[in-house]
Amino acid sequence: MGPDAICEQQILERGGEPCPNPRQKLDYLVLGIMGSRDWAHSSFGRKIEKAMEYKKAGHPIAIVSERHWSGYL
Repeated sequence: MGPDAICEQQILERGGEPCPNPRQKLDYLVLGIMGSRDWAHSSFGRKIEKAMEYKKAGHPIAIVSERHWSGYL
């Protein structure tokens, strides 16, 4: 867990490709520990919504918490 730059470096070191916004070819959406009752009105919430749209359309996107993701590094 940590700043975006550190997390992105961890992804790159493992052959992944960080992307700032969900897209159909996304494998994982990692959710940070920030939480808010107003999540749906933030850009963070919109990313979750977009990833869920892709999942419903049949794209195998895994949505995981940052804590879960970092435990597998």
